[in-house]
Amino acid sequence: MRGASFSLATSGTIAKIGLHLAKKDAFAPYVRECLAQYGLVHEVLPEIPADLTDYAVLVLAGRGELSAKQIESVGGWVLRGGRVLFVGGTWAMEHHMGILPFDHLYPGRSRLKMTPSGEPIWPAEAEDIPFFGGVVAMPKQCDTLATLGDIHVGIGRRHMMNGVLTLFAPDLGQSIARIQMGHSVEHDGIGPNDGSAFLADGVARSEDGSNLRFDQDRSQPDPDFHRIFNQPHADILKEVFIKLLLLEIHETGKHALMLWQWPENADSVAMLNVEVEDTDGDNAFRLKQVMDVSNIPATWYVSAPGYSLDTYRMIRRWGDEIGLLFHPGENGWSVERMRSQYLMLSRTASVSQLIAARPIDGRWFGYSVFYDMCESAGARISTSKGGRQRGTMGFLYGTCRPFHPLKGDGSSYLTMEIPNIIYQPGDLASTKVMHALVRQTALRHGCLTASISSTFNTEHDGMLALKQLFLLAQQYRSLWVLPEEIANFEKARRHVRVVGIRGRNAELTAEHPVEGLTIMVSNDPEGMLLNSRLVDRQTVNRYGTNWATMRVDISPRQRVELRVGDLEPAA
Repeated sequence: MRGASFSLATSGTIAKIGLHLAKKDAFAPYVRECLAQYGLVHEVLPEIPADLTDYAVLVLAGRGELSAKQIESVGGWVLRGGRVLFVGGTWAMEHHMGILPFDHLYPGRSRLKMTPSGEPIWPAEAEDIPFFGGVVAMPKQCDTLATLGDIHVGIGRRHMMNGVLTLFAPDLGQSIARIQMGHSVEHDGIGPNDGSAFLADGVARSEDGSNLRFDQDRSQPDPDFHRIFNQPHADILKEVFIKLLLLEIHETGKHALMLWQWPENADSVAMLNVEVEDTDGDNAFRLKQVMDVSNIPATWYVSAPGYSLDTYRMIRRWGDEIGLLFHPGENGWSVERMRSQYLMLSRTASVSQLIAARPIDGRWFGYSVFYDMCESAGARISTSKGGRQRGTMGFLYGTCRPFHPLKGDGSSYLTMEIPNIIYQPGDLASTKVMHALVRQTALRHGCLTASISSTFNTEHDGMLALKQLFLLAQQYRSLWVLPEEIANFEKARRHVRVVGIRGRNAELTAEHPVEGLTIMVSNDPEGMLLNSRLVDRQTVNRYGTNWATMRVDISPRQRVELRVGDLEPAA
């Protein structure tokens, strides 16, 4: 169904979520990125309104401070039924929250642990969660859903008459930035003590930049294999935050509105990357025959000029994609070098735009240099971060979800990062390791990204390992996609704007055409009408919440009226 505007009514009212970011906190914009990534409809508030009556929940993110007048206004609104979620700071309302903060303490790095009362908001199969920064406080008059260490408040809630104040003590924005982005890479990192990975090779790589710890943040799903990064720690921390926010909305009796992150309502997706180490078209053909058994598309990352034109044509006929395998050479991490290789490959392969790019051999330099290079050249997907050894396998950067890195001013790069999770299946990742990583990716509704070399062994063992990977993805109902599909869908989805929520109605506009978008309404309302006609709907449970879902196609400058609730179609 096409259109660019929606009128939505539910059997209750639609929850209006207000997000206010601490102005002097450089990490706070990552909370905005988190909500955009999950598609939870919200409104960014440059200033806190004097009248909060229309809002169901106010999220105060980062290390900020309210004035005395604002404290009085927000406090009064809470007493009348409002709800405030503090993220990584108390905003000078610690007395209202019923906590005793220790301002002289700062959790540079700590772990979030669930308490029995916090089980409803704790993600499935999640261990203790590492995080960076936040608030250290003791509970006085609040319920503790999670702790920092053993005694300090990790998540605390206090009911005040008709409203609720909730503290999410970890600095979510800082934790996302430090885990997903890692640190700047100029030299070798420090590897593990168990011999599972060697980083002191004199080459700056993505593996050298992780802020996660080999001794604390890995686990061993295969007893006959090395420990791996088996938990996407950043995603799990974000999910706790999202589930906490959904709990607040559920208790108000209102409905959250979410624009699902994957096309066609897929629970999760998968992506296969091939790094081309030779230019033998016959090898590419043999490798593709293995993929064709399971109908798997792939992206072929090639250093310019790469294959012959006939081989590029063959890849395009397969319906596969060509990406740039960037070669920095000596001191070559520059926009000019990136543009030169990008242009050469696009002309040689006769492709108008190369969507995906990654540096050769897992290399990396600096903090966000490669994103600047991609954005300038025109690449919109980077698949650069991730491990390439047994001990760095898995979620080395704590996420399996596409994300937009942020610039110094808080704005988003046009290029998204989709970290690699599995490298050389069978050789560096056993079947049990692959199963654990595929399962975790599916639990987090993420993107399973696997990479192989073009010289991958397609004999018995190699072919068997690839088939096992494909079967595991099928078992967990992951949809195989290409970078261009993700880039186009995510661009369109993020530009669907909610321009007004009024009681039982919401107005949405689309800037770009989008197909297969899923609109989700929490608390599973009774009926869904589209242009006064009943439409098919599905009920799903995601993030511990029941959602009614509906698929729509949206074109700009068209209008669609959507009504949700116990309604009869018009005659």
